[in-house]
Amino acid sequence: MPELSVTDMIIDGLVDQLILTMQTQPAQLKVGNIRAGRLQDNPNADGGLNILVHYDQKGGELSTADGSGRLSAPAYTIGGGVYLQTYFSLEFNFHFDKEQKRDVARRKAGTLLSRLKRAMLLMPMPINPTTQSNTDDFGETAWGIEIVSYSYRESGGVGHFIWTGEMVVRFLTQTSNQ
Repeated sequence: MPELSVTDMIIDGLVDQLILTMQTQPAQLKVGNIRAGRLQDNPNADGGLNILVHYDQKGGELSTADGSGRLSAPAYTIGGGVYLQTYFSLEFNFHFDKEQKRDVARRKAGTLLSRLKRAMLLMPMPINPTTQSNTDDFGETAWGIEIVSYSYRESGGVGHFIWTGEMVVRFLTQTSNQ
């Protein structure tokens, strides 16, 4: 079995949390396609409600104790190790085909966005099946998640309202010199 990195653990954990939270809803608000990767050329291929998780273009950066956000830590620790902030994007598109009323589609989109935020805030740290802990095979540990930003916008029209958007989350991780 190949070695497992904290990045892969987090992406898999995000997908699992979204499936658990977003696919157990009534049919009209059940998210159909949740997967790791990027939006396809035709995100409508599966129709309905789609969420895709991937490593964000911002990547990762050294953590600082400047107090920005609720997850902050000193960059370095006594005895070695470094704290990092690693960013991930959740791209989503919600298609409300056959919906005739904009306010009904808007309320559904708002409900889905609220569920998405709640899923992120309640997400447990991913577990490495090899070590049965939140530390990867290279000694990096995931400590916490926070939502950095999100946005969504409407397009389409009567009979085909679409809300598309993105949520960026970051994880505080710690490397080890051990």
